[in-house]
Amino acid sequence: MQSGTGSFRLNSSRAGQRLSIRVHGDLNAKSAHHLEETLLYMAAPRGEILIELSGVSLMDTAGLEALIRSKCHADSIGARITLRSMPARFRELLERCGLSSAFSYADERRDPKSSEHLVARSP
Repeated sequence: MQSGTGSFRLNSSRAGQRLSIRVHGDLNAKSAHHLEETLLYMAAPRGEILIELSGVSLMDTAGLEALIRSKCHADSIGARITLRSMPARFRELLERCGLSSAFSYADERRDPKSSEHLVARSP
């Protein structure tokens, strides 16, 4: 599935219990609802949600709120949410707000035991 407005684009796919979302452009008041709606309608109970953020160029408070609400929704259905390749400036924003420990993070490196290109790490 793909959605977007202006400089924002979101691609998502679901394979079994795993939802992958790739966000590009500005995650702001005009676009944040796309992320939340995708999670609301596509996340599987007790599943895994991976949000790829390397393509995000701007995140305002609405984008931050969308991540927090997404985390709350994931928690409510027993799903695990991981933020992948989050730009340092947005990770610092979460830290300044006292929210960095609420999320799991993943780097974009190859796990030698898997075909996946990520290695999860804790906050």
